[in-house]
Amino acid sequence: MTEMSLYSDFVLPESTYLERQDPIQTVSGKTPYVRIREQAVKPLYDTLGAWDIVTRLCKKIDKNFWFKSIDDFNKSFCESNGIDLEKLKKRV
Repeated sequence: MTEMSLYSDFVLPESTYLERQDPIQTVSGKTPYVRIREQAVKPLYDTLGAWDIVTRLCKKIDKNFWFKSIDDFNKSFCESNGIDLEKLKKRV
């Protein structure tokens, strides 16, 4: 618990960046690029990535995501932008 979380009504157990997989992100600027983050280690405790937390919250309020998982999103993103997902993963 941090000092700021002591003031919170709800604390969501988000994993650290090494413990989670994130959707592909695009970064613009002088040299635009695409980045992907894959899970390096298993979560130590009962934590979840932001995607999983939001998915579970949406299910509780009867809302659906277009994508069932981060992998589905990444595949769709790569197909629509002409990127080879396997090549991208190898470059990480």
